[in-house]
Amino acid sequence: MKKAAERIIRKLQLIPHIEGGYFKEIYKSPRTINCDDLKINSSEKYNLMTTIYYMLVEEQVSKFHFLDFDETLLFHAGSPLVFHLIDQSGNYSRVVLGPDVEKGQYPQFTVKAGILFGGELMDKESFGLISCIVSPGFEYDIFHLIPKEELLSRFPDHEEIILRLS
Repeated sequence: MKKAAERIIRKLQLIPHIEGGYFKEIYKSPRTINCDDLKINSSEKYNLMTTIYYMLVEEQVSKFHFLDFDETLLFHAGSPLVFHLIDQSGNYSRVVLGPDVEKGQYPQFTVKAGILFGGELMDKESFGLISCIVSPGFEYDIFHLIPKEELLSRFPDHEEIILRLS
């Protein structure tokens, strides 16, 4: 791992994430919202918002997953990240999160609830540091990491990217 990535991981106190890469929760709103207000089938309360740092290094990937709530991704440093998205109908798209708007990159992007997505670095010899904002706030019960076999069965047209990101 490159020294710059190691320094950032240490300085920001990032730890391994189950989807791949590293993360650290930065903020969790002390205010909550009832699920009845959200029109979802749960008895839980959710914080109004959460934020994390998220980082990929070299060959690491963010495995295909989806959330029950919207997630906004914001680019900070390093290599741009390519996010691959598949909607419930199997339509594929990709978004490059990075600083160069002139090259079609976006400094921030929101992934809508229910959209399957995963990501990888554009430069596999670098790192990419972003922030993720989830509102209502992230809890692991709204996070769905989908097994490779299920993805291949549901979306056979996207086999190449599924194999790379699962």
